[in-house]
Amino acid sequence: MSQWWWEVQPDLTALHAVLENQFRLRNPCSQVGRIDREEISVPDACFGIVYLYTLYDSMEQQVDSIVAKLVYPWRPRWKTEGEVTSMRMLRARRTCVPEVYCYCAEPNPVGLEWILMQHMPGERADLRFADFDPKRRQHVIEQVADLVACLFSIEHRMIGSISQFSDNTSDEIVLGPLNDLAFEDPLFKGGAIPADQCGPFMTKRDLLEAFAFLEARAENSSSFTISSIFMREISTPSTFRMGT
Repeated sequence: MSQWWWEVQPDLTALHAVLENQFRLRNPCSQVGRIDREEISVPDACFGIVYLYTLYDSMEQQVDSIVAKLVYPWRPRWKTEGEVTSMRMLRARRTCVPEVYCYCAEPNPVGLEWILMQHMPGERADLRFADFDPKRRQHVIEQVADLVACLFSIEHRMIGSISQFSDNTSDEIVLGPLNDLAFEDPLFKGGAIPADQCGPFMTKRDLLEAFAFLEARAENSSSFTISSIFMREISTPSTFRMGT
């Protein structure tokens, strides 16, 4: 493998063309002036690069803004589609997440899969939390608790990542392979275990056997997987829930 999946660099000229076209579709009555791009710092767990694009008209007035996430090529297609579907499902449940305008989970001129989504102005709470007074901290914590409770209320009879949904009932949620770094393996080109070996799993036993298989292969090859770390610390919760 010539480079790791997190080292792949996008073609920003091609991405600019994608954003310009999207801005024109969203603002047919505005004359496109300049488009500014700003890279947004995000945690490593974001699995990608994030840019904020801002559109100005010919009079230098701000017209629109879009967040573009470029998804690292770990678990091609499944990772991007799982993220997009999860966001859309949460919006259907009236959870405050950005609206996804469009996405591409196939090979394209940008060089990475991408998601274009709503820009939600504001500041990251984790960067400001230390400055909050006790009352405001409590308010933020309660909001986070409500959000986590909503996420953990989504259950399914199988174990995997969301790939499709049609309404708010779990019976209409379709699961695909589990998008989890436990299935990261440098022995495979692209760094990820093939999707057909990653679920969805029917039982907790099936899931743990899959992790154990990765651990055994790592020991035999003198290599390592993220599951090697996971298996040393694993506990068996009473209920498994879906990942994104």
